[in-house]
Amino acid sequence: MTCSCNPPRPPVYSSASSCEDPPVRYHPPCRHHLRCLLLPQSRSQLVAMTSVAHYGVLLMLVVAPIDFIKGFVDGDPSEDLRSAVAMSQLVLAQQAQFFRELINATRGRNNCCDTLGKSDLELQEVCPDPYSTVVGECFYLSPNQLSWHSSRHFCRGMGGDLATPRHLYALKAFITEKRGPKAVWIGGTDLGADGGWRWVNGDTVDSADWAHKQPNNDRPVEQCLHLRRDWHPVLGDLPCHISQRFVCQYIL
Repeated sequence: MTCSCNPPRPPVYSSASSCEDPPVRYHPPCRHHLRCLLLPQSRSQLVAMTSVAHYGVLLMLVVAPIDFIKGFVDGDPSEDLRSAVAMSQLVLAQQAQFFRELINATRGRNNCCDTLGKSDLELQEVCPDPYSTVVGECFYLSPNQLSWHSSRHFCRGMGGDLATPRHLYALKAFITEKRGPKAVWIGGTDLGADGGWRWVNGDTVDSADWAHKQPNNDRPVEQCLHLRRDWHPVLGDLPCHISQRFVCQYIL
């Protein structure tokens, strides 16, 4: 009996002359002949097979051919056992390769995709509790009432900072939907060296977002930024010591 796998490269066999005698090594065989025992072809394949070895028996029972069972009935199962083992190893190797490719593809997608291009379900998995997803950003409306500086300290303790939203009016809608207060602290101030209004991330506050006659410094030293959901535009200035609710942001 001779092997007829016809692999792409000539296989290296031992001095054995039949498929029943196990060969020393195989080059990758074709998929049409599983009578000879398929051995791991690389270190990575061997690691993959070893990592799922405890599933081998179950998979062998699932994918074993009918003639494996017939071999037991006829009283000579050894040849069919080798075929079943070979098939199970091939299935394990293919599954290991599939999952490696899937993991690599997932990592690549996570590295290259902007958060705005992700689905709501993906973003729900990205934003940690207790943050909520708002147009690709993560916000938390705190029930506590604190000064601006204490609010920022609180947000930093949650792994974020006071909110610096890219979509200011989406944040307004979020607060309204949550039935939040009319005014909340967010992450803007004019306490910097240049005296200009900036977000805590360093960006300049857009003048188009200030409410009518704001900022007005109406009371002494109104140097901290708050958002009013009952105004349009929504931004105003207040003294930093006033206690009110605030919005934290987790930066993705």
